[in-house]
Amino acid sequence: MIREWLREHLPDGARLIDAELVATELVANAIDHGGGAQTVPIVVRPPGRVRVEVEDVNPSVALTVGVSRLGRYRGNGLAIIDAVAAWGVDRTVSGKTVWAEL
Repeated sequence: MIREWLREHLPDGARLIDAELVATELVANAIDHGGGAQTVPIVVRPPGRVRVEVEDVNPSVALTVGVSRLGRYRGNGLAIIDAVAAWGVDRTVSGKTVWAEL
């Protein structure tokens, strides 16, 4: 559903591919490390700027580029996101919101 929404709201090209990659990676991280994705707001601003936010319920999990507690062949998702977007973490009362802007 996230990819479908992005395809409807962004033109074809590198921005769409990067937005799909970032959104699916952030959701996967929330599922693997944060207790599941609670909300996934996506904002598209002209001219083609995209902000993806994924809220989860685990405020204590630290995000570290290139490191995963799930094994040595994991942990590259944030490195990929870091290569195509600015990103960060906002702590909330019920968890955290990890966001990325392209």
